[in-house]
Formats: sequence, C-alpha cells, structure tokens
Amino acid sequence: MRLFLTNQFFRFEDSIKATKDEFVRSVLHHQKNGYENKHTAYQLACVELFDCDQIADELFKDFKDKYGFEAVLFDGAKEALDELFQKYSLGIVTNGRARCQNAKIDFVGIRHLFKAIKISEEFGSKKPDPNIFEACLNELGSQANSCICIGDNPENDLKPAIKLGMKAIWVRNGNFSKPKEVDGIIDSISDIQEAIQRIETNENA
Repeated sequence: MRLFLTNQFFRFEDSIKATKDEFVRSVLHHQKNGYENKHTAYQLACVELFDCDQIADELFKDFKDKYGFEAVLFDGAKEALDELFQKYSLGIVTNGRARCQNAKIDFVGIRHLFKAIKISEEFGSKKPDPNIFEACLNELGSQANSCICIGDNPENDLKPAIKLGMKAIWVRNGNFSKPKEVDGIIDSISDIQEAIQRIETNENA
C-alpha cells in the first residue's frame, strides 16, 4: 500500500496540496491498517492535509483501477511458500475485492502454489465469518484438526480458525496485541516451517 500511495502521489501531484510523505502517512493512518473503507480514508486524509475532499473520489477511482498490480511480497515469502508447497496443501482466505486480491496473487506469481483461494467478495462473506474458512477447508479436502492457520490478525484470522478446530500461528506485528490462545508465534514468514515443525512434534509426542 505504501508503494501504491507513493506512485499515486506522483500521478496526482498537481492536485495534492501536500508533500509525498505527508500524503502517504495520512492515507495509511486513516485506512487503519486496511480495515477502514478506502474512500473514507481518502476523504479524511484530504480534509486533514488541505481542508478539502474534492479529489477523494478521483483518488478512490484510481485505487480501484490500479491497486494490486504492483504488489510486493514480504522478504522471504516466496522461498517459504515454495518450501511449504513441497509438503503441504496451501490455501488463502482473504478479505477484499476480487479484482485487487487476484491482481496481487498473480502479480507476485504465487497462484500455482495454492490449492484453494477464497476471496470475500467472490465468496459472499468475509473473515471472521467461519463459513469462508470452512469453504477453504472443503476445497482443500482437509479436516480442520489437520490444518494450521497462519495470520497476523488474531480476531479475523486466528479466532475463527481455532473455533473450527485448527491450530494457529500468529505473525507478530505492531498492529495487534498478542493473542491469548495460539499454538505458535513467528516474527518473519521465513520462520513458518520451524513453527509448523514444533506443532507437529508436540502432536506426535
């Protein structure tokens, strides 16, 4: 998102009465880690920066047209997924618009690694609704108690998965407090394999 906003600033530089850093910071702040409506975030940022939300509609339209086509993977993500793919069936459960989420998946070249991909707009409900997790499990052909959910949001990602009987690994981040119930905690995607091995060792002990 930071990369997208940086590029968007230069597309609208003549209309944005603020610096690049001010624009990026404000929109990121008002979108509340991705959970605020993007149009609302643009409106609030524009009012904050130059006391006018006249270009918020244009910025939001640009977002809908272009977001997702310049996605960036976390460091080590591709290598970790390649390793996991050799041993496990992988699935994605993600909230968002189908066009954006599919664009991200295809742009970074990881679609072939996933047996099941569930996007909230296509499915008709979003996390934390357990139904979208169950649909992913069904497509994987797996039982919940044989699966591990890995996510950064304890409420949206991990809690519904745990209720279904899945194990859960939290990706530690500064946006959420440590979950009370979790089977593993990692600081980097490259640590996933080790965390899974610890869970499997404990189950077999």
